[in-house]
Amino acid sequence: MELKTLSKKRYVAPKTKKTFKDLIVVVIFPLIGFLFMLFGSISSGTGLYGDQVIFNNLLITMITVLIACFALNTNMNSGRMDFSLGAVGILACVLAWLSLPNKDFQGFAIVYLLLSILYGIGLGLLSGLVFTVLKIPAIVVSLGVCLIYEGFAYILTSGKGSVDISAAVAPSLYPMIINRYFMLVVVVGISIYMLITLKYSKFGHDKLSILYGQKVAVDTGVKEIKNAIICYGLAGALIAVYTYIYSINQAKISISTNLGTAMAVMQNFLPIFLGGLIAKHSNEVVGLILGVISVCLFKEGLVRFGVESSTISLITSLLIFVILTYMVNWTRWVTTIKNKIKIYKLSKYGRK
Repeated sequence: MELKTLSKKRYVAPKTKKTFKDLIVVVIFPLIGFLFMLFGSISSGTGLYGDQVIFNNLLITMITVLIACFALNTNMNSGRMDFSLGAVGILACVLAWLSLPNKDFQGFAIVYLLLSILYGIGLGLLSGLVFTVLKIPAIVVSLGVCLIYEGFAYILTSGKGSVDISAAVAPSLYPMIINRYFMLVVVVGISIYMLITLKYSKFGHDKLSILYGQKVAVDTGVKEIKNAIICYGLAGALIAVYTYIYSINQAKISISTNLGTAMAVMQNFLPIFLGGLIAKHSNEVVGLILGVISVCLFKEGLVRFGVESSTISLITSLLIFVILTYMVNWTRWVTTIKNKIKIYKLSKYGRK
């Protein structure tokens, strides 16, 4: 007797299914952002990349947001919310600026950048040291450190609230920042460095070990305190680069007080959380890059549709809420759906 199969389903290996699913998740969000910008351009009657100034501004925005997200995510994905990062970047750039009384020499832009990074590392390490010594929640430490660094920056500038750097920006700094090739080299260099640091170095391995099993990692010899302090130093260096580029684009170093610099942290939550969602299907660095690209394109699309900035902020907040809800409840939702399908199949089998 010949047996006949009613349906012939082609077997697909689980690994292939997972790879296909990962590819869809990685591609879908940047594609949505691009479509928003495309339809926004059509709606406003402007070219997609026709305006050189708009394109350069979009590129600079992507790069600065990406660097800020790298800085914030360094501590955030380890459970340490650091609201002092904005103050670290501002104080680092102020100290670097005041350390160079003569700003007319050749190569000033590079020296100013390197000094900002060094001060950023030092201030970041100091923040990490305070956190590890006091042994109180990171969010409390960061708020206190933020106020102190803001106060120092305000005092160093004699209470002016900003440092005018326009005289040095025009001849040596601004031409470098608006050079798209230089900016691409910067972002590619930082991305490769972060990829190597977080994925292929001992520091990155120890960081992941602490993240996924703190007690086991410490018991096996991972130095948690040292790892945390290095995270703060790395975040300080990155936020100094962010503040350097942002201040040059604005031709001044703006100094806020009363936790005003914490906004530099909070305004980057959406790309970080979206990047974390994408990272589950790729890796941390790729996830952040694609998250930043997706959000920047999406916001640019909203701007071209004529949406007001306050409405964009509201939409951003709602998207953060939706993504966090999805990330927290996804496993429970999937389990519930699978159980309902299983019960349905069993009841159907029982009726037969």
